[in-house]
Amino acid sequence: MSVMSRISSRYERDELTSLLSMDGIISMIQSGDFEAGEDNCIVYMSIPMFKTLNVNYGYEYGNRFLIAVAEGILEEMPCAYAARESSHHFVLMIPDMSTDKIKEGLGKLQNRVSLIPRGDRMVLKAGIAECGGERDVFGTTDRARQACFYAERHKDSFQVFNEQVSKELTFQQYLLEHFEEACALGHIQPFYQPEIRVMSRECCGYEALARWIDPRYGTISPGVFIPLFEQEKLVHKLDIHIIRTVCNDLRKAIDEGRQIVPVSVNLSRVDFRMADIIREIEKCREEADIPRSMLHIEITESAVVEGEEYVAGIIDQFRELGYEIWMDDFGSGYSSLNNLQMYHFDTLKIDMSFLKQLPENPRTGIIVASVINMAKRLGVETLAEGVETKEQYEFLLEVGCEKLQGFLFGKPERLLRDDARVHFENGLTDRLSLETPERCRYYSSIGSINYLSATPMGEEILSVKNRIPITVLETTDAGEIHFLYGNDAYIRFLHNVKIDDLDMAQTRANKKYIAENTAFLRLAKRAEDAGRTQGELLINGVMLNTMIQFIARDRDRAAFLTIVRDLEQRVGERQSEGVQLAEEYVLSSYFRVDLFDEDGTAINLYLDADQRKLTDLSADTVQLVRQYSERYIRRDESERFREFYDMSTVLARVDGNGGHHVTKYFHSAIPGDEGRIQKYTIMPFRYMHRWKYLSCCQYAEQPPAEMLKEMLGTDQ
Repeated sequence: MSVMSRISSRYERDELTSLLSMDGIISMIQSGDFEAGEDNCIVYMSIPMFKTLNVNYGYEYGNRFLIAVAEGILEEMPCAYAARESSHHFVLMIPDMSTDKIKEGLGKLQNRVSLIPRGDRMVLKAGIAECGGERDVFGTTDRARQACFYAERHKDSFQVFNEQVSKELTFQQYLLEHFEEACALGHIQPFYQPEIRVMSRECCGYEALARWIDPRYGTISPGVFIPLFEQEKLVHKLDIHIIRTVCNDLRKAIDEGRQIVPVSVNLSRVDFRMADIIREIEKCREEADIPRSMLHIEITESAVVEGEEYVAGIIDQFRELGYEIWMDDFGSGYSSLNNLQMYHFDTLKIDMSFLKQLPENPRTGIIVASVINMAKRLGVETLAEGVETKEQYEFLLEVGCEKLQGFLFGKPERLLRDDARVHFENGLTDRLSLETPERCRYYSSIGSINYLSATPMGEEILSVKNRIPITVLETTDAGEIHFLYGNDAYIRFLHNVKIDDLDMAQTRANKKYIAENTAFLRLAKRAEDAGRTQGELLINGVMLNTMIQFIARDRDRAAFLTIVRDLEQRVGERQSEGVQLAEEYVLSSYFRVDLFDEDGTAINLYLDADQRKLTDLSADTVQLVRQYSERYIRRDESERFREFYDMSTVLARVDGNGGHHVTKYFHSAIPGDEGRIQKYTIMPFRYMHRWKYLSCCQYAEQPPAEMLKEMLGTDQ
């Protein structure tokens, strides 16, 4: 039985959790039911991420969660007098227990909280203060609270109040007492880090980052003073000071005739509650006579999580006035996608934690590319933070990220510069020129292209449907065909071939007298053997190119992904249709096409169903040719075949016959097709300063014996 069940009911209780209220705790202390004895401790406990539960799942669920936490406290800490101070903060007064035992109990409580539905991310933080015989219970409670805040800042779970915590409190008190003086004397100033346009490598903007250079302590990390000012509800004064200084720096640059680019400034969640932030920014801007286009407003994810509709209204007002609104640290919180749904941002700043994992974790690249793809479809620009290596730069260029920021291009500097220079050894550049407004508009238009889209030249904003006709079909060993899925584009395709819907297509699919069904089953068999194939189907008089990929087999049934293209009625695409038809005609003439490189590697470009894709086993030219000759060429011709595919001699042989290619004929060793004559042609060409060799293989008609002997013996 817990002590909470034995104490007098006259002490006020928290209505939600039935724990004591803070007034109840005070009454209990005043009545003497709890004294600050030698071995007594006070614990101050917090659940920092609790507000995300309210935002994502509603206040009713948040209340149920707090009730479950309270029940856990009574179960795991039965000797504690427990109170709910406010929202997600609790105070525990524990008699006669060591700090090690208290930590053990808090660990069990953490495990219990993790088992609550959606509680796996709710990390408890707690500060522990020993009374040590001191009579001031309230002073001990305050020390426990400070130890809890220390644990939050240092990512510890539980912290006992000690000399280190006390020393940090003294330092924090210094920061609080000297904050306004530091602003007035210029000890706190914006430092500017360049933002780089990926495509042009020009500086398209700067981010203003607060830096404190103190005469006593030297450089003070923003990771120290910004959380403190947020906690003490002072950060709005810091942000307004930085914005005012930025505006003055921009005005000075303009007056000196120097070129300027926009500067992004940061707003904290506290700014929206503690100040009329729009009026304050407008005042700074108007005093310096700076156009709104020169200030970009960065809002952290935590601000929009906690602000909800209130913040949404302020964001809308900023945008109506003409400011760009950026989401900072996208992906660092738990509700990034929800924020994109609720708010309209001009730019997403992808959190630097992603790039740090990029080389080691291949999933990271997929996530970053997906974010960029999604942002472009929403009409939102992207900027990646924390770029430090050439490899990161090249990856972000490849996937279409528009802007970058990081030490690769420059560390924050005090002055706004129009001749920013950076120093690194990657060979990209050693000087960052500033982007003009005209070039900004130009590259913004280019940046809107989604290189990750299947239709980069088409309109796809806010569309989530694939325009390619796709269906998933299942075949059985009994010769049945079943439709498992067909997208909207496939339904439209059916209409073009005079089939009303999938139900009618299903009915037709199992009529034995319809030739297209037999043809499809043959293609499906080829696809299962080769992995993928394509062919033509004639449906209701319309010739269709059908690509089929084998997915999986389960005993007597197999599934296939199919894509169909109408070869006769592709409106507005006659030129590309002609190219495709020509490509299909060329490929239909050959049963295999490979591309060899001068570096000794090869890739397979086309393959019919009778052969395997040997490049999956090895890309090495010598090994591939040897494996091919052993598998598909008659044994007595294998050595001659390997000599013919010796790429080191192809150029000399081409020069020797005065043509543009070499050709030889060999007998097939494919089971069921032994002895058939095959024609092999190798065509060398130059590409990107390298020699490439295109190899094409086709069946040949049986020639007269005299001609056959000559064909098999010489290059042509």
